[in-house]
Amino acid sequence: MSDTLRDIFASEPVSRHFEDRALLRAMARFEAALAAAQADVGLLPRAAAESIATVCAQCFGPDALPPVPDPFDPALLGPAGRRAGTLAIPF
Repeated sequence: MSDTLRDIFASEPVSRHFEDRALLRAMARFEAALAAAQADVGLLPRAAAESIATVCAQCFGPDALPPVPDPFDPALLGPAGRRAGTLAIPF
């Protein structure tokens, strides 16, 4: 994953949505929503879903510091996602 090529294909306002940080933030929102849905139907304890949502918000919320925690470093996730065939597995 790299931000290097993103500006070639879109204007700056559009390409911001494809930055590494924006992608990881969207993935975290998805994981939090998935956990909540699983808790709603009894597949996951509510406390676990809340823990997942908390971690996602702490790591990827708008005011999260540091910007991207080491386990979620795009330089590490990119190659791991390529090996796995999807970014979701290492994420």
